[in-house]
Amino acid sequence: MSAYRPTEDGFCSPVGLSPMGHRGRRYWDRDQIEAIRQAHDYMLANLGQPLTIEGLARRFHISGTFLKEGFRQMYGQSTRKFLQMRRMDKASELLRTTNQTVLQIAVAVGYESASQFSQIFKRHYQLPPAQYRRQIIKRNV
Repeated sequence: MSAYRPTEDGFCSPVGLSPMGHRGRRYWDRDQIEAIRQAHDYMLANLGQPLTIEGLARRFHISGTFLKEGFRQMYGQSTRKFLQMRRMDKASELLRTTNQTVLQIAVAVGYESASQFSQIFKRHYQLPPAQYRRQIIKRNV
């Protein structure tokens, strides 16, 4: 639930109550907005790496709380949800276009275990990864 929408000039236009419960405008300076954008781009470029709020905040010199709040307000979803969705998109692509094993794909998109990856993949696509791949192959034959 975004209370503010960032604009190009660094201001956030009010959409309701701020996370602190105050009405009005909240100012983000250009450096803060840029840090969140850089964290977003870094996440996309490093889907296979273990990424944490603490690590991203340290890397981009902002607080973890600000990163979480700012990311949600700028991109409309939590960092966790964003990262999970992008990882599932990449996994789906790899299942369709490579012969890598499910474990190799799991590792390539940042999961340490095939079972954890398979569980999340199934929740996202309603099919386990191996079955998803088989259905793609059947459709292309």
